[in-house]
Amino acid sequence: MFTGSQRFSLSPVSRTWIRMISVFFLLFVLSIGFSHGQPNPTTGRMQISIAGEEALSPQVFPSGESVCVVWSQFEDDFYRLLSRYWNGSQWSSPATIEAGYGDALYPLGTRSGGALLVAWTENQGSGFGRIHLMRSMDQGQSWQPSEALSDWHTGAGGAALAASGNRVCLAWTDSSSGLMALRYRTSLDQGTVWTAEKSLAVSSQDCRHPTMCVSGNQVYVAWEDWRHGQPEIYYQRSLDYGGTWSSATAMSVVDSFASERPAIACSGQVICLVWQEDTLTNPALMIIRSTNGGSSWTRRKLAEAEGSLVSPVIAADGNQMVLGFIEGNGPAARLEILKSSDSGQTWSSFDSYSADPAAWLGLPSLGAAGGIIYAAWCQHHSQGFSSLISRNPPFAPPAYPLLLIY
Repeated sequence: MFTGSQRFSLSPVSRTWIRMISVFFLLFVLSIGFSHGQPNPTTGRMQISIAGEEALSPQVFPSGESVCVVWSQFEDDFYRLLSRYWNGSQWSSPATIEAGYGDALYPLGTRSGGALLVAWTENQGSGFGRIHLMRSMDQGQSWQPSEALSDWHTGAGGAALAASGNRVCLAWTDSSSGLMALRYRTSLDQGTVWTAEKSLAVSSQDCRHPTMCVSGNQVYVAWEDWRHGQPEIYYQRSLDYGGTWSSATAMSVVDSFASERPAIACSGQVICLVWQEDTLTNPALMIIRSTNGGSSWTRRKLAEAEGSLVSPVIAADGNQMVLGFIEGNGPAARLEILKSSDSGQTWSSFDSYSADPAAWLGLPSLGAAGGIIYAAWCQHHSQGFSSLISRNPPFAPPAYPLLLIY
């Protein structure tokens, strides 16, 4: 008869079998957790998009431990806008936040006070589109109805969105003037009310891929300009929140080599503008930096690659800045991340994310808040496109009970 003072014992063989069953059970539970959107404990990354559907252009909007991610996903013959929210301990399920009558493409966003704003291009085919915007007042857990901020035009797209306090500035490109030109609107109340649409950059040729940042009353805009026959990086600034603008200035060296895909970030009077540039030897990552609000600049080469170097992105969080770019091609592609703790004066290698086997990696975005750095990117593989996210320090792994029997 068994009593409380007696010890129940197992043979060594039974102990071995029970331990093996416990390990297999734990692995099974973990696999269920990761398939439902939990970070991988080894790589720290996780797929945020719905499996089996094309997912493009993930954008991260961090606020310390919490983060919202928005991306375009193919559903019911259209690209829809989806989002997920991490509250510091777990992820929400993917939710469709915009399902209009066209494709919702190229989302990007910013934070303005307590509001999270996302802008994107609604495309109805043949390059015919307009710019939409949507707001969330609870960190991305719910969203207000979307609003069209431009008319329908051929070539409408390439939006840039930035904020400082309650002030928000939006720029985009369209061909309403005959060429691809920059247009902009501003808001003083977190995107509730907007000024009338105005022209920004005037060029003899197309303007493409605008990027923007705001610091106080100062607005900085850069873009690809084709007035020289190949793309060069041009820039303008406003000291009165878009009321008046400086003349357009070339930031890249005007030569026979293409300078493309600018990305800009600012903090106080410090501005960092980066872009990809062709050279006689290897593609390079260029940076030009100002410490006095754009009155003067210092330009240098920050990195170069033997193969491909594309899609630079940059984000600022006080004196901390992070910069990412895609290096390499196909399965060899990596998202390289550099970090600066002195407002972009010096940079060091910080992190690197490689594509999964037989995959292509691209379309990255970065976010930084409270010392936490978030990275998201798109990955193309045999099943299509998926969107992934990671962070440093890593997401906390899910807590599952571990059964140990000795």
